[in-house]
Amino acid sequence: MVEHLACFKSNRLDAGDHFHSLNDRASLLIRKWGTMAKPKLQNMPDLSQRAVPGAEISVTVTPKAARDGIAVREGAIRIAVTAPPENGKANAAVRAILAKAMGVAPSKLTLKRGQTSREKTFVYSL
Repeated sequence: MVEHLACFKSNRLDAGDHFHSLNDRASLLIRKWGTMAKPKLQNMPDLSQRAVPGAEISVTVTPKAARDGIAVREGAIRIAVTAPPENGKANAAVRAILAKAMGVAPSKLTLKRGQTSREKTFVYSL
């Protein structure tokens, strides 16, 4: 397949454009339109009653999930995140989701226990 270089110079896609790989096309689309936004969480439970200063919030985390989500069953909070458990990426994603469900800023939640575990305990502080 012959790559059509004119599309790279003009930074737009035409019907006759050919690419060597999907990566070539993806990089062009990203340059043109930017990256895609993450889908918003739907059906988020209201955890605002747990926003008590000094309260410990225990959660069970599933990293590298298909999509982000939060569920409360029988008082237990389960959070699924798409982020991998490397360099604190999953912990940051869990903190953001939990903070959104509680209606507080993520900086108000501190990870007390479970830095490398699926069972985590966050503390809410003012």
